[in-house]
Amino acid sequence: MNASFDLFSHNISNRALQLRACNYFQRFLTEQRDLLFWITSLQGQIHIGELSLEISGAEALLMRIEELKIEIYAREDNYNSVYNFGLELVQDVHFSKQEISTRLDELKSNWLELNDAYHSQESKVSQLLALLIYFRDVEQCENWISLKNTFISNIESDVSLDGVHLILRNVNELSDSLLIQDDKVSGLQESATTLIQSRHYASAVIAEKRVDILQKWKGLKALVSDKREDVVYMYSLHQFLLDAADIEGWISEKCETCVSDSFKTSTYTSIEHFCNRQETSKAEV
Repeated sequence: MNASFDLFSHNISNRALQLRACNYFQRFLTEQRDLLFWITSLQGQIHIGELSLEISGAEALLMRIEELKIEIYAREDNYNSVYNFGLELVQDVHFSKQEISTRLDELKSNWLELNDAYHSQESKVSQLLALLIYFRDVEQCENWISLKNTFISNIESDVSLDGVHLILRNVNELSDSLLIQDDKVSGLQESATTLIQSRHYASAVIAEKRVDILQKWKGLKALVSDKREDVVYMYSLHQFLLDAADIEGWISEKCETCVSDSFKTSTYTSIEHFCNRQETSKAEV
């Protein structure tokens, strides 16, 4: 009787353990499948296909990836819980430990792929955004340089003194604006260097742009410097010619006074006035 009771108790205990093991197994399977479904769904959202070639689009993509990042981090505790639970079942020599171990490997592999995909996409979009911003700034600088090149090239040499004075003022203002723009060009050079040193995927293109914009910048500065020298020379020449004309007019006037013989037929008073004029002209000379 006792032996039968002990056997019955033993069977009941074994049955309870089996039921508990089955329950744990089903619980693990449910949680593992749910997590895998979520991972697969999120991987589809991370792989966004063609990247936007506009800054606003790239910013929107990066914002979306940041939202997915928050979602992944929020699920990390859930992943650790499911993985550790399955690991405990394997360590407890569960009757389905082989299948549990296989599913754990599958879960871990998919989790790592999800994180790798997120980091890869984040890096790709971040680099794209940085590249688009750099290209935008370079384009703005190139347009500014082109505009100033056109302005300098269209300056005419054969103008009046007032015109040369205005041109000189404009060239001086342009020279001052070069100092301000020089900081922007230096910023572009630093941005390019930073992108290249970070091993940006478009490093070769960035390096080419860096050299190109620097050459254009140096060309503009040389052009402005040469044009300023030309305008200063034109201004000096016009001023000299104007002063020379004034002096020539003055000399001609004085010569007429000095060589005049009208005093021979003049009165005493007229002669005295003529002598005073001569003395005045002598003092002016």
